[in-house]
Amino acid sequence: MLFLGTIHFASADTASDTDTLLNWAENNYPQYFPTHQTTQSATPWLFRFYPDTNIYAGVNTDNNGVFVLGGPWGNDSPTYIDSLSNLLAIGTGNSGKLTGIIKIAIDYDSKVLALKNDGTVWRWGNTPSQIPSLTNIIDISGGGDHVLALKGDGTVWGWGFGMEGQLGSGSFIGVSSAPVKASGLTNIIAINSFRSTSYALKSDGTVWAWGDNGFGQLGDGTTTNRYAPGQVIGLADIKAIIINRNGFSGKASYAIKNDGTVWAWGGSIGFERVRGHNLSSDIPIPVSELNGAIHITDSYTLMKDGTVLHWFNSPIKPVSGLTDVIQLIEFGESAFALKNDGTVWAWGNNSYGLVKDDGRVNDSVSLPLQNPSLHDITNITIARNVALAIQKDGTVWAWGRGDSILERDSPHPEKIVGLTDITATYNFSDMAIALKSDGTVWIWGGLLYGLGDGKSTYSATPVQVIAP
Repeated sequence: MLFLGTIHFASADTASDTDTLLNWAENNYPQYFPTHQTTQSATPWLFRFYPDTNIYAGVNTDNNGVFVLGGPWGNDSPTYIDSLSNLLAIGTGNSGKLTGIIKIAIDYDSKVLALKNDGTVWRWGNTPSQIPSLTNIIDISGGGDHVLALKGDGTVWGWGFGMEGQLGSGSFIGVSSAPVKASGLTNIIAINSFRSTSYALKSDGTVWAWGDNGFGQLGDGTTTNRYAPGQVIGLADIKAIIINRNGFSGKASYAIKNDGTVWAWGGSIGFERVRGHNLSSDIPIPVSELNGAIHITDSYTLMKDGTVLHWFNSPIKPVSGLTDVIQLIEFGESAFALKNDGTVWAWGNNSYGLVKDDGRVNDSVSLPLQNPSLHDITNITIARNVALAIQKDGTVWAWGRGDSILERDSPHPEKIVGLTDITATYNFSDMAIALKSDGTVWIWGGLLYGLGDGKSTYSATPVQVIAP
């Protein structure tokens, strides 16, 4: 065992802090540290050994770094987790940590945005800072090249690139780092955005849109960009707006009425392929085939009865074997369904083992297969061929392509070390973010401007975002 060495007595403070940390680890991570052990000393280590899991955990007193060996960390050499002081701050409270976060998005310049429960919006880089002009915010929507924020008073604010009119100020703006107010909008209850187009739902059930309109996605009867919000023609009593974010770059838009009917407009409207021709529409048209939908992707639709329709090719038909579905994701040429019983089912392209859990990759699956490694799942997210799943106990599992989020290709779901009590996850281009039930933010992977912990631009394990 690499921890062993010459007998050594550390300072009383370090020894006490080590005991505090390891006691906390035993209480919070019994899957790794299942029984209480006594701290041992061997230069330069203070450590405990857990025979049930064959794991060593300890502190290197030369630098006060916390290391583990064995179990999921491997047996080749001790794995560095974090400094003793940082982990003590995490384990004994959230003093000095960013808390109260309820939603995450990405800013136009690839920095992270976070909405707090007090209505403020924060962003980072290296450490978080508040966007000073935004208060009373109830929702944010990252659109890729711009961001929208919805205030509690029903107004909408945007920042980022505005060349296509997506900020909605009423005039041309190249780029704005400060939020600007969307012209003429009041009583807004929901926002959505993607690429260079913005959408807002009013309390009266009407839909408003602005920005890029090259494919008629503003639904105003033209293909001319708008610098100020305009009403989407013919829509009323709408309860949800859905933007196609998968294969067609957000060019198709959908609205669901309170009576369950579905309307679509914009370019590459998939249901027109069902009818035998490809059509763009610059005004909403009804899609009776999808009435009763609660979520729509390129090729599939989740119905309110929990079934999934394959609607890309005629005839439209249910996906075999899927019932009681509560979440549907289409990613590239793969699809994923979360059922009410907590099981995860997948079909389509099996790149990096996203679909099948048998170790095979790059083949194709025509019918949904259950992932046997996943159970009691409450939510799934997918990006860059990496999937994340939250289990009912608050742990997070990941599988797919080895990159910044996963250090190696993993066709079998693996538990992310150190995450508990997680309520939401977010996958982005090179990083993943998890929100805990206490409102703290945990991040791993790589981010050019920093992970928000004050020191890292890359971490293979989750680090906690600090307060400014």
